[in-house]
Amino acid sequence: MFMLLCCLRPFTELFPTNLVLAPGGVLEGEHCHGLMSRSAMAYWILFRSLSLLSNVTRIHGHPSLMTSASLYPPSIFEIRGLFVGLVPLLATLSAVFFLDLDTIIFYEDKNFQGRSYECNSDSSDLTSYFSRCNSIRVENGNWILYEQTNYRGHQYYLRRGEYPDFQQWMGYNDSIRSCRLTPQHRGPFRMRIYEREDFKGQMMEFTEDCPHVYEQFRYHDIHSCNVFDGHWMFYEEPNYRGRQYYLIPGEYRRYTDWRAMNPRIGSFRRVIYH
Repeated sequence: MFMLLCCLRPFTELFPTNLVLAPGGVLEGEHCHGLMSRSAMAYWILFRSLSLLSNVTRIHGHPSLMTSASLYPPSIFEIRGLFVGLVPLLATLSAVFFLDLDTIIFYEDKNFQGRSYECNSDSSDLTSYFSRCNSIRVENGNWILYEQTNYRGHQYYLRRGEYPDFQQWMGYNDSIRSCRLTPQHRGPFRMRIYEREDFKGQMMEFTEDCPHVYEQFRYHDIHSCNVFDGHWMFYEEPNYRGRQYYLIPGEYRRYTDWRAMNPRIGSFRRVIYH
């Protein structure tokens, strides 16, 4: 699925030559952020269905620009099943680009068989859509899946790809009851981990993935951490195995703050958008 954005003037008149459309439909270039933040542009946005208005989760890494229908003016009307909205941003800009919607598809049976459900946004309760989950396709985005409703229970981090059975996402069973789409983060990553609670004891700062915590930190346990930039996944065992814990920027004064039952962390990595 995609969203078509188009305006009125030639592309070359508006954008510098070093502005490129990267894989996945992301516009990149030194003038991009300023371009998207100006407030005098007009985009015609063509949606396949009204539901997409509340499911658009990203546009050039700025989730806040298009996350709900409330951001759009009331001049949204239906044309034979298509909904067209005029979003006031700039009036004379012209370009056409495609932005993929983040999509995950759940299947009740292994190897993508049985009843399926396609999801494009966070869902705190998936129980009405399927009774079990034995395979998954991630078409776009990074997703955190939860064993129970309301984002509780075992957590699983899935990137774009195919997962023909629940062992492929290191699942403990075929229960997936809620899911969350991670924000698209393209900036730096930075986190500090501590030997003891409340940011005490030995400390190390990381900006890259760590497949074996003990080899670098010399401790098997992490009792507190401070996430400054980016989103991270903790794993109970080395090489990104075992129980998983999703961390967003913030302070975690004790291991229970990231919903762990013990402080053992064997590896961690950044949640990078692919």
